[in-house]
Amino acid sequence: MTEWDFARQGVHPLDGEWEFYWNELLEPADFAGNAAPPAPGWIALPHSWNGSVVDGRKIGGEGYATFRLRVRLPGTADSVGQLAVKMPLVFTSYKLWINGTLLAETGTVGTDRSSVTPAFQTKLVSFTPRPGDNEIVLQVANFHHLRGGVTKKLELGTLGEMSRKSDLKLGMELFLAGSLIIMGWYHLGLYSFRRKDRTPLYFGLLALDVGIRTLLVGETIWTKMFPHFPWEVALKMEYWTFYLGFPLFMMYVRHLYPDEMSKWFPRLSVWTGIAFSLVVLFTPGRIYTHTLLPYELISLVWMGAAAASFFLAWRNGRDGARIVTMTTLILYATVINDYLYYSERFTLLGSLSSHGLLLLFFANAYILSARFSRAFTAVEIMSGQLEETNRLLEDKVAERTASLAETNRKLTEAYNEIKNIEQSRRQMLANIVHDLRTPLASIQGYAEAVMDDLEPARCKEFLEMIFSKATDLNELVEQLFLLSQLENKAVLFDLRPVEFASWLAELCRPLETDVRNAGLDFALAVQAEDGTEVLADPAKVKQVLVNLVLNAVEHTPPGGAIRVECVRQGRELVVSVTDTGAGIEQDVLPLIFNRFFTTGKIRGKKSGLGLGLAICKEIVQAHGGRIWAQSQPGKGSTFCFSLPVHKTGVPETRVV
Repeated sequence: MTEWDFARQGVHPLDGEWEFYWNELLEPADFAGNAAPPAPGWIALPHSWNGSVVDGRKIGGEGYATFRLRVRLPGTADSVGQLAVKMPLVFTSYKLWINGTLLAETGTVGTDRSSVTPAFQTKLVSFTPRPGDNEIVLQVANFHHLRGGVTKKLELGTLGEMSRKSDLKLGMELFLAGSLIIMGWYHLGLYSFRRKDRTPLYFGLLALDVGIRTLLVGETIWTKMFPHFPWEVALKMEYWTFYLGFPLFMMYVRHLYPDEMSKWFPRLSVWTGIAFSLVVLFTPGRIYTHTLLPYELISLVWMGAAAASFFLAWRNGRDGARIVTMTTLILYATVINDYLYYSERFTLLGSLSSHGLLLLFFANAYILSARFSRAFTAVEIMSGQLEETNRLLEDKVAERTASLAETNRKLTEAYNEIKNIEQSRRQMLANIVHDLRTPLASIQGYAEAVMDDLEPARCKEFLEMIFSKATDLNELVEQLFLLSQLENKAVLFDLRPVEFASWLAELCRPLETDVRNAGLDFALAVQAEDGTEVLADPAKVKQVLVNLVLNAVEHTPPGGAIRVECVRQGRELVVSVTDTGAGIEQDVLPLIFNRFFTTGKIRGKKSGLGLGLAICKEIVQAHGGRIWAQSQPGKGSTFCFSLPVHKTGVPETRVV
């Protein structure tokens, strides 16, 4: 290395041929002065001593040896300042001297299993170089592992550059481990909130598994955090994380793409991983380290099954299948590189599987995040739809409630109407019984007087009284019959155009006489154009108007007034009869057009049967009109009815 410029060219690997003294633990003093060390063998580092030929035979992994290397530096080496050697993991204990000074020691070096204490720890060993030859002596002992010796390269460089490079690698591994562990706990948390989908469970466990393994290998961060942690337990943890990692990976793939991955591959991987883990649990390191190569060969089957599942998922258009397939291929390439690296067949690139795993984990985390994002989006959409449905349902409920309330109101009105009709019916029956009994009793009395010839001089008078009472009974029967016919639509109406103003004036002349004879004032007002016609049955309309006027006369005391008015309102003629009588109470007003309804006695007279207004209502409605009443108690009442206006000049006569 006399031409090597550390300031410009950087780190130099100490690869190449080293002096090798098998089953010898030599120190720098053994090589100094006139001491005569045994003839050295030679070994190319980095490489385990497994399979090396010593004295004509191949040696195994257990044993001890001394490695020696002389490094010739340029004459100006002391001008570069402190140099440093990066010590990798050495199987499984060592002592390091540089230029005769013991600078590093990991574990306890000995000549048998009982005297050796294994340990794994990377170190950065600094020293002050000297111009010319610099001697490195390394004692190594291994009785606890399959492999022995130095399997990874030693590097020499300036202390600053070596520290920077070591810190960078340590930081990268911390980043890898921290990312995986955080990712693992995150997905376990997702699973704890939604246990129906087990994909986050296996992904989280796999991330934790690989994260812990990252702490145990490489820069051995675990042993730096816990310096006194037992070497055997740490090595078992390293193997457990490897043997259980593949089953977790296969279970994850099975739940990620269940249609593409057969259930038998994950189950076989789980049983295989458990079996190998039990071997690690119950045997020492020198035994279970022999299981690594068989398991690596078996894992090729799991890797092939997973790759086939990813390709099928890609072909079937599954979510994220393309990106996970590509990252899986990259991972497989890094795993093959690591296999070659740890089997000491290819050491140029070093260990890369952690980087491949991190890439795969980020890809799978992206897939799961996208899946959860779509799920949350779907939930938001469904929540919005549910809110809209609830709103529509509330509107529907409100609409139905209003409809039910309206129906209930109508039912209440119908019930009250039926109740009032029933009360009117009972009152009517009482009135009919009374009105029939009184004339019948009179007729019976007068008839007995005539038959018994009690007063022959008054016989004619008695017969006239009998005839009068019979006439009253006949009128009562006719009113009942007419109302029944009207309600059953069995009355014939002779509808014809009637010039209403002149017809009304002609009708009111005899009515005016009757009103004035009763001691009341009478007035007629017509505010309709001459020639305005209605399609009406004159006899039936006359019956309505006469009934309303006579009712007004009966309810108005002497000195009062009755006013008949006719007004055109749009397509209707409205006729009103107003009196100045006692008026009608507001709670009774909606009932007055019900049949059999009466208001009791009127100025000492008995009331009628309550059929007149009911008959008027049926007649007006048969003409297509309306009838109503307005009243203020103590001031009088107004009864109104309307008839549709008939188009003038169109002759029409109908019988309905």
